[in-house]
Amino acid sequence: MMLLKSFAGPVRGISCLCAPVSRSYHSRRQARRIAFVGKKADAMRGNVFTPEAASPEPLVFQATHVPAFTLPNGWTPPPESPPDLPFFIQRTGTGKCLPVYSSYKNANTRVITVLRQVDGDVKMLQQELAKVCGVPVAQKPGRLEVKGHHVNAVREWLVGLGF
Repeated sequence: MMLLKSFAGPVRGISCLCAPVSRSYHSRRQARRIAFVGKKADAMRGNVFTPEAASPEPLVFQATHVPAFTLPNGWTPPPESPPDLPFFIQRTGTGKCLPVYSSYKNANTRVITVLRQVDGDVKMLQQELAKVCGVPVAQKPGRLEVKGHHVNAVREWLVGLGF
């Protein structure tokens, strides 16, 4: 057997001979994992937020239009006549796409859905968009901003309205 000199410092290579060290503190990451705070924790506890429960009132403008076809990227052909609604969303000039975009801010940690080229009664569109997405909608100059990634839901709703 190997003889070891006794001194106060740890000996390299024989950590299995020493008693396990217990730590009474955690790093921030470990503390967050232990506390497990967030959307996943709420879902596991059964406290799931549903937009239907938050806004029981139905949409004023229901999506009834069915496009002839839809490409894999989500593009649909524009309708022959615009819908008779108090608001209007103009398609882009080059590709005739709906102007619904996602914007990433704060080092890609915050996602915002942006709806541009809005004309007419913007307040009515803002209220309806809040019902579709389930979150409040901010009105900025020339655009509407929704917190979160709701690009597909907004595009499907706008195509269903006939834009």
